[in-house]
Amino acid sequence: MSPKRILRAADTQTGHRIVALLVLLSIFAVLLLTFQQQRQVECNARYNERKAAADQARAEAYAEDKRALEKMVRDLLEPNQPPGNGRKILDEYLATIAESDRKRAEHPVPAPPPNLCR
Repeated sequence: MSPKRILRAADTQTGHRIVALLVLLSIFAVLLLTFQQQRQVECNARYNERKAAADQARAEAYAEDKRALEKMVRDLLEPNQPPGNGRKILDEYLATIAESDRKRAEHPVPAPPPNLCR
């Protein structure tokens, strides 16, 4: 089909209707894709917020673990420790670790959204 023939066909009432239909379908497709993209963005944002909160809580628990370990080592290496104090120091450390484990359990890393928000 030659370009002149296509232009002549498009310049008819049927051609105008076909072009109008294609324009409407294109607008519909753009609106649909925009809506789907917005849903995807919102889903990703919700997941990222939950994950960031969990990561922050878990990082704080790990920092507590580290501080407790450092304190335990310092206390155990303190030359003026009374006899039998090592058990108390170890119990304090284990209690801190148990509390940190509880905090991490309260803030698990969230599972990714089903089908990655599709």
